[in-house]
Amino acid sequence: MSTKRIMVVDDEAPIRGLFLKGFSRAGYLVYTADSAEEAIAMLPESACQVFFLDLYLPDMNGLDLCRQIRHAEPSTICYAVTGYDALYELNEFRHAEFEDYFIKPVSLALLMAAAKSAFAKIERWKTR
Repeated sequence: MSTKRIMVVDDEAPIRGLFLKGFSRAGYLVYTADSAEEAIAMLPESACQVFFLDLYLPDMNGLDLCRQIRHAEPSTICYAVTGYDALYELNEFRHAEFEDYFIKPVSLALLMAAAKSAFAKIERWKTR
């Protein structure tokens, strides 16, 4: 079983399915949630290190979810994934402590590269 754990939070089932399939094939253990509430409930048991968060969720926006995740576990890495690029400004992403953000539709190859980079960074942090 992989120790590299990713959580995808998106209210669209096809998006969650695409991420789940792609990241699982790459060897990651993937958790999915369709709401911020579900994601928060899964945090303790999942022990995910990398998160891909939709910004427009029915119960909480992705910025607030990112803040809660990073408060609970500061060494996690969060990426924003949104279809609404004009909704937020870069400063808001940085203030919420997102590592980066992607505009839908986004290539799976780009997401894979982001995950690989995130886990490499986490490994570097562990050695310090």
